[in-house]
Amino acid sequence: MLDLTALNSHVVERIDLDEEVTLSEDYYRDTEVLKLSPIQVKGSIYKDSNDQNVIDLVANGTMWIQDAISLEEVSYPFSFELTEESLETEESNQNSLDFPTLLWQNIVLEIPLKFTEVDDFSEFQGTGWKLLSEDELKNNQNPFNDLLSKFGEE
Repeated sequence: MLDLTALNSHVVERIDLDEEVTLSEDYYRDTEVLKLSPIQVKGSIYKDSNDQNVIDLVANGTMWIQDAISLEEVSYPFSFELTEESLETEESNQNSLDFPTLLWQNIVLEIPLKFTEVDDFSEFQGTGWKLLSEDELKNNQNPFNDLLSKFGEE
């Protein structure tokens, strides 16, 4: 939790952030993320012209996810930026911010649907099948072309 009392009481104009945040495994236990490095956060929280709490920050770190092809654990660097993002609170006089949850909500948006570091697809083949790269597919090396031509002849 991040204490916003001094900001909400107008004792300070801004709260500067320059820290490393480690998220509990509870945040990503049932997700695609296998591990998560500490997140480097730099930014500030301040009041805007409407007296609302606003945050500007840049965060970056590394997540480990499963490679979509090899199924091995691979690192995936991420970063995101929040600019003049309003910090909406349930109660107008709330003096704390659940900062780890705010970070996690934005990290979730950075998790790729599919990611691979595989460059050589030749090792991913078997009897009667092989994995094609996008380039092979575009260069008409699609093994299904023979089947398509046979169906077109009938």
